[in-house]
Amino acid sequence: FPSHDTSHLNMGDVMEEAMKTAIEIVKAQASVRPMTSEEMASMISTLTKSNLQYVESAFPAKDEIQ
Repeated sequence: FPSHDTSHLNMGDVMEEAMKTAIEIVKAQASVRPMTSEEMASMISTLTKSNLQYVESAFPAKDEIQ
């Protein structure tokens, strides 16, 4: 990945964006097939975790950058 200045990012904003993205994906999925609330909650949780893992791998903490 290219080097990016991530000093302006805070974890709260990153988590909020990951959650919003997950909700949008689940909304799109629910618009094309029936989903239970449990299924939606599980999918949101899984997608949010996946999004956060991606962010952590793409943008390492400042002390991890060499």
